[in-house]
Amino acid sequence: MALEELLCTLSRTDEALSQTLTGDLSPDNRIKALRRLATTWERLLGSRAGEHADLLSEVRAIAKWLADNKARRNGIVHTIWMRTDDASMFGWKHLTTPYVADEPERGKALTRSDALAFSREIGEMVARLNKAERASRSLPALPPPSPGMPMLPGLASLLGPYRRREEP
Repeated sequence: MALEELLCTLSRTDEALSQTLTGDLSPDNRIKALRRLATTWERLLGSRAGEHADLLSEVRAIAKWLADNKARRNGIVHTIWMRTDDASMFGWKHLTTPYVADEPERGKALTRSDALAFSREIGEMVARLNKAERASRSLPALPPPSPGMPMLPGLASLLGPYRRREEP
């Protein structure tokens, strides 16, 4: 949800339009969109990009963390976990051979402390995403479309009511 909010704010759309555009995107494509938005803002800001360099650098760092930890997250979320003792869990990927007591090496082990540590990392990342989203509100309004830029008929009227406008 925090990633969706950041994508929404950086793209200067409201939540409904943003979710319409990103709802079916894979996590990889959401991460690509985040990187592209940082690059787009850099280009749009031109000489003023330095004023927002920390924000754009943080957006890229967030995208990198998400990409680097995607497999780790998926490994935990998409595994069926069973407790082996108070300190560890034993997991099997969905649609794999069910757990057989005499074949523990075929499963995946996770300690309680590792799971809690990753949970804390995710919480810290959510806090970073929320902070970046708040900071991205300070970016200037998007410039109007360039004159003569080809536009599909009706696209401007379709997007017009959904574009965020800066408060006077």
